[in-house]
Parts: sequence; C-alpha cells; structure tokens
Amino acid sequence: MDETENRPEGRFWINSIEVDSDGLQIHRDGHLFAIEPKVMQVLCELAARPGEVVGRQHMIETIWQVSYGGDESLTRAISILRKTLGEGEASRRLIETVPRRGYRLNAIVHTADPREEATAPAIAASMPPPQAAVEAVEATVRMEQAPRTRRLNFRFVTIGLGALILAGFLIVSLLQSRNQNMPSAVAQFDVSAETIATLETDAPGFQAGLASANRFWRVFSEEDTQARYRFALTADEAGEAGQYQFALQQSGITETLFTTDLSTRGLSGDVFAERVVLLASHLAKCGDDLISAMSLDRRTNPTLLGMLFELCYTNGGTFSQEPADQISAHMLEVFPDEPGVQALHAVLILSKPDQHWMGQRDIRQPEIQEEATRLLDLARDSESAHQIVEMGDTLLAAKQADLAEMEVLLSEIGASNWLGLGAVTMRNGMLRRAGRLTEAEYLLTTVTTAWPVFLELRGALSIVQAQKGDFEAADATIIEALRLAPDNMLLYSTFSLQESLYGDPDEARPTLDGAPPSIKDCLNSFLDVREGKKETIGTECDRLEVTQRARALAILGEYDRAFSLIELFAPEAQGVGMVLHYAEFLPLWKEDRMWEVARNFGLIEYWRESETRPDMCYLGDFLEICAEKI
Repeated sequence: MDETENRPEGRFWINSIEVDSDGLQIHRDGHLFAIEPKVMQVLCELAARPGEVVGRQHMIETIWQVSYGGDESLTRAISILRKTLGEGEASRRLIETVPRRGYRLNAIVHTADPREEATAPAIAASMPPPQAAVEAVEATVRMEQAPRTRRLNFRFVTIGLGALILAGFLIVSLLQSRNQNMPSAVAQFDVSAETIATLETDAPGFQAGLASANRFWRVFSEEDTQARYRFALTADEAGEAGQYQFALQQSGITETLFTTDLSTRGLSGDVFAERVVLLASHLAKCGDDLISAMSLDRRTNPTLLGMLFELCYTNGGTFSQEPADQISAHMLEVFPDEPGVQALHAVLILSKPDQHWMGQRDIRQPEIQEEATRLLDLARDSESAHQIVEMGDTLLAAKQADLAEMEVLLSEIGASNWLGLGAVTMRNGMLRRAGRLTEAEYLLTTVTTAWPVFLELRGALSIVQAQKGDFEAADATIIEALRLAPDNMLLYSTFSLQESLYGDPDEARPTLDGAPPSIKDCLNSFLDVREGKKETIGTECDRLEVTQRARALAILGEYDRAFSLIELFAPEAQGVGMVLHYAEFLPLWKEDRMWEVARNFGLIEYWRESETRPDMCYLGDFLEICAEKI
C-alpha cells in the first residue's frame, strides 16, 4: 500500500499532542507552537508510519525533492520537532534516531482527540518500544550517532535524578506564537510582475515560497491602512543576473530610508523568499524598538531614521558583518549632540563580548567602560533617552560586578526589545561561566525564536550545544544559520572549528580550505591524530588560541597536556571560566586540581552563595564529588 494513503491530514493527535497540519500549528501542554511547512511535512511522514522506521533518503526525496543533499535540512527539522513535541531525553525517545537508517515515531497517532473519545480509531494501535529504554530515575547521557556518522570521541556518564528535575523545571514554551515575537502584518511588499517573472527564472519557486514564508511569519499585509512600512524588491537591470535591490520606506515619508543588494546566487526560490521576509520582519521590529526608545518622531529626520535601519540591518547579522558599534560610531559623528545616539553607542560598545586572547583579561575593558560612562553622562539629562541610558547603566554595572551581582542585574532585562539583546549575550556568558549550560541553551533558544536573523545568537546557541556535548544539535543550528547567511565568515569559522573538533574528519577537512595556514595546519594535524595517522599534535598548533588548543588535547584524551594550558588561564579574565565547562573537560573535574582552578575563578564561592550548581553536578558520577567540593 502507498504510505501516502496513511498520512494524516488536517487535525490529528500524537499521543495527547494536537497537530494541525493545515494550520501549521502544534498544541502541547497549553502552548501553541508555529511550525514551518517542510518541518510539518516531516512530522506527517513519521505519523503515517508510527512505530516503523522512515528512511532518511525517502524523506529527503519526498519533501525536498532532491536525490542527494538535504541531510542538513532533515536534521534541522528533526531537531525542531523534538524541541516542540517534548523536552530532553523524552523528546529523543518520541522521535528515535535509528543509526544509518532513519527515524521512528514512538507514539500512537489518533484521528480524534484521545481525551474526548477514548475509543477513537488510531492509525497505530500499538508500537514497539525504543531500542534503548531509559530508566525513569537514571538515564544514559550519550551522543547519538548522527546521520553522517558523527561522534564525539569521549563518553558521557549517567545523568541522575537531579538533572531530570532541572530539565523539568525548565520546561516552558520555546516557540511562542508569532504574535508575541515579531511584528504581525506591519508592512506592504511591492514587487512588479516583471520582477516576479525574473525571479522565477533566477530562483524558481520564489512566489510560492513568499506566500509560505509570510503565512508563517505574518509580516506583509494587503491592507494599506495596516502597513507602517513599505518594502520593495526590484531587479538590478544593470547588474549581474540574480541581483536585486531591496528598499524600505516608512508610511508618511517619501524618502527611501534604507536599501541593500540581495542575490539569489546559489539559493532556491523558497530560501530566497524566506530571507526577504525575515529581513523585512527584523528591520520592522528593530526599527520600532529603536524609534520608540529614542522617542523619535517618525515624520522627521529621515537621515537619522535611515541610520537606525542601517544599524538594524548590520546587527541582524544575516547579510552584513560590519560590527554594530561601528555603525553607531558613524551615527555619533553625524549627530554628536543627539542624546539617544550617545546612549545607544554606549550600549553597543558595552555589549561587545570580552576578548580573552591566550586566556588573559581583555585589556580594552577599562577604556571601553570609561567611554561608555562619558556618553551615558552626556545623555543622562535627556528625558527622550532615559530608556537607553538605564540600559547602559545596567550593562556597565554588570561589567563591573561579580557573578552573583551580574545575574541579578541581567535578569531584570527582557529580550523582547532589540536593546535587550546585548544583555542576552552577557547573560549567556555568565551562565556558561557558572556551568549552567542547560539554562544558557534555553535562553538562546527562546531569543533566537524572537529574533531569527540575529545570527550572532544562533552561533552562540550552537557553541553552547557543542559545549554540552550535543554535537548533532550544534551542527543543525549552525547549518541552519549558514542556510540564511552562506557568506557569513564568522558563522562559517564556528562551523569549521566544530566540524574539526567533533565531526567526521573526511567532511571536516574541506571546511578548512579557506582558513589561515596556522589554523589549517593545526586542525589538519588534529584530524590526523583522530584518524590514527599520527600520535599527537605538536608545535604546528602553538599559534592556535590557547583555550581551543586545550579543548583539542582533551578531546584526544591528553588531559595532562590540556590541564597545563588551563593553568595558564588568568583568573582575572573571568570570561575564560566558561571554557572550563566544555564536555571534553569532564574527566578533569574528577581531580582536585580542576577544582582548585574553579576556586581561583571564584566559582565555588559563587555556587555556594547562589545555591546553584553547574550542570555536571547532576551527572551520576559527580553527585558525590559536587556534594564534597561545594
């Protein structure tokens, strides 16, 4: 029988989870989750054959309609579904990875609400249990074999009841409805029939992709009265094929406030359409936030408005890599006496992550904090800039605080407003320093849902997932970011490093082709060791950043050499403390010398005073160790 005959349509239930395949929504535990069309198709394919293995290649060919490639898209879809349908290990059991074959949905699929009709017909009345049953109290933390045979070369121990309690405590809705996160139908989109025809030649499927993306993100409105912004896309007749100009105007202002060039090169029509919709969504929300925070009249000073949208575009990270503080510095040159610009530049320079090259403190910080203080003092008496000044004061105080004080300060800042994103970056660093990686992952997952094109945060999320030892999730996150921004070198360097440290060596080597010789030579040597072609890495890695060198040695099991580098970390460089909690260093935490390093960094005192614990303390082998040391 053709399995499409069994594929559920419309509304159905997976156990007690309600799925609306037509409306692209999932209802679970009182929360509503919006689902992308192709992700929903993956779920429907699995639901058509509950309890059976559905092949990866079958889904790639059926949903993406390609005979090769598509692995990354499917891996991402599975990751999204797991996060939506459940939490932690339970979601992995619900959608089980069957190595080298595909995925299996371990659930009963109902065509009617099982809570209302206990006798409702089920597509599958029974199902086989997952291949690896997990005890209720103690589950095995392991790195599942990724679809492309990726594995970490170290083993994890068991996770105890405390971790399950922690995971339960963190269960919340990660993907809120779009109404709560992004602007809904706030813009008009002007694109001529001629441009559409050209687009369908350059990127077939654009028009259908645009309708699908806007159905999910709800940015463009057909009602003139609802539109605060007007976006236009026109073909660049004088440029190369596939080049288009994207422009933004604001209702009531005739001048074009912002333009940029977009290219369809290497992109399918649906992906290019998604980029257009996401960029418009980001510019609209970021622009609203900044205009409100600076108390600007939308009808005046189009030059300043245009600079704000340029700042939004840059900080979104999807299409530009110029640091946001460089844009605000230029704004300050043009508007040196504008209090909102003064305070905004202070916030952006304070939001820059610390640089701890070779494990030492960031020598720029005193100068940065002095300049931020000067700018905030200049803007302080202006009522129009008070919101940004307050944000700057909080970030400055957090920069100068210890971990406990920093946590209190940053917890008061929300991330729904663009101005709060700097605090998110700082709070992520604080949680990583404290070893609270599950909380850091939750924070970044929530914020990247609200700000999907702020790819700096997606890169940070991938790093946290790799730090936890979940390379499959880290890989899917960074690949999805690169799908939206294939030319972003910062994202690509993160991808290349993680592929080299944790991925398949044969697949990692090509990613190093564009790397500087010092990095390329070192990581190729590291991959040679992983493949057994040589015994250890040598002087070719001396120019690699010391924290990355320590991680590489720990992955290879050379813990004494790794620790000799950890001892070089300067305790006054507090941000370096986050490196101590990479999963590859877990064996070192069974030794007194690692706990002495933690003491020097002030971590033990912080854990005691805050009554918090790093994630490792919920792992079975570490319960007694943490009880003794903390």
